[in-house]
Amino acid sequence: MRRVLRASLEFGWRNRPVRLFMIVSFVHGGFLMWGFCAWQPYFLELIDRDAAWIAGVVAALIALATIAGNGLVDFFTRFRGRRTTLLIAPSAVLAVAASGVGLVDSFWPALALLLVAMAATGVGMPVQQAYVHAIVPSAERATVVSAVSLAGSFGGSGGSVGLGYLSRVHSVGAGYVTGGLFVLLALPPLLVLRGRRETADRIVGRRAGKQGPCAGQGLPQVTSLDTIVRQPGRDGGPALSGGGSRR
Repeated sequence: MRRVLRASLEFGWRNRPVRLFMIVSFVHGGFLMWGFCAWQPYFLELIDRDAAWIAGVVAALIALATIAGNGLVDFFTRFRGRRTTLLIAPSAVLAVAASGVGLVDSFWPALALLLVAMAATGVGMPVQQAYVHAIVPSAERATVVSAVSLAGSFGGSGGSVGLGYLSRVHSVGAGYVTGGLFVLLALPPLLVLRGRRETADRIVGRRAGKQGPCAGQGLPQVTSLDTIVRQPGRDGGPALSGGGSRR
């Protein structure tokens, strides 16, 4: 436990880019944990029907929207050369869409906005993970990723209490509006991170007009070795030439 705590501090909190990500995770978690639970009674109230199957359908749509957001990362990296762009934009979309869920007073617009918010979350999550993986030594990545996730859990615990109380006193819609505004607090740390112009911020690969494999999610290029088999040598064994091309 002491070693884990030491690694979390040294490679996590004391590493400024990771510290900024911990703040962002705290802010996002402050809304997302509550927002994912609050939509169920809120949407049933909007549709004015006590039908449990509606909650199941919406939950499935939320999962599909998140998966779609993950899939869009590769597409967006074709036009954007920096990871912070793919972090700032989804955070802004999440804030606007979340606030919109609370402002509308009908089921279908609220559902559409919630799916947009979840898709934006799906875009930002793998980009953030790729960034963290790029700036943390491989031996400490699991610890640091867990520390960032822990910051999000702390934010989710506090956000659930605060937004839950606000929803009880006023309305669930007011909770969504407040939660969306709270998400805006994630933008300043991301802008600070962008201003640092870290090497890990640059997307390497077939993106922004470059040639190569997709590295938008932190995947390295697979090295291949082309070899040419010569005729058997004098000892009867095969010999491989050294003139192959290495990529």
